Amino acid sequence: MSKSLPFLEKPEKLDGSMIGDVGFDPMGLSNQGDLTYMRAAEIKHGRVAMLATVGFFVANFMHIPGMAGKAGNPFDALSEVPLAAHLQVLFLIGTIEFIHLNKTFTSDEPWDLGWGSDRLNSMTKEKVRDP
Repeated sequence: MSKSLPFLEKPEKLDGSMIGDVGFDPMGLSNQGDLTYMRAAEIKHGRVAMLATVGFFVANFMHIPGMAGKAGNPFDALSEVPLAAHLQVLFLIGTIEFIHLNKTFTSDEPWDLGWGSDRLNSMTKEKVRDP
């Protein structure tokens, strides 16, 4: 039985090996795919959502010189940006995804893009905790 929902059976793939796993999967999503890939996708989506939230608020307070006051509403600003700029952003995202495509499906930690980890490799655990 599931620890989180005692009246449901514990999903087969949720064996407690992942952090925070208490068998909560009322929709049965864990049976539809690889859990490592699903975890990586959830972390990537969370990172994108955090960046979008920061961008939403930063756009109200910071402006490119000469562009101040063009669009006060971030939703209106979206339509003022040229199509080429939107395509550049999509191309950048696609390039990053393509570079990490093999790692997404074959690695044990596909969410680790390797950005910034080189700074931590030379530090001890005490130094990481207390900069």
